[in-house]
Amino acid sequence: MPRRVRGMARIEDVKKRHEAELMKMKDVVGVAIGEKDGKPCLVEYVAKVSPGLMEAIPKQIEGVEVSIEESGEFVALAP
Repeated sequence: MPRRVRGMARIEDVKKRHEAELMKMKDVVGVAIGEKDGKPCLVEYVAKVSPGLMEAIPKQIEGVEVSIEESGEFVALAP
């Protein structure tokens, strides 16, 4: 299995293990797999960045870098 594929599978496993816990944090509206500086990472989407939230969200989880993106609230659109 190519190295990049193994790395993505590992990040998917880390995301699955920690997503529910991360989503319980105030102002966290989503967790995804993304890329930072050319490397895969976990992306935490937050409604609004605040100093307390920046301190509460870990910089790494199980060795996987965490990136924080301010997205605002997510809303479902009518079909």
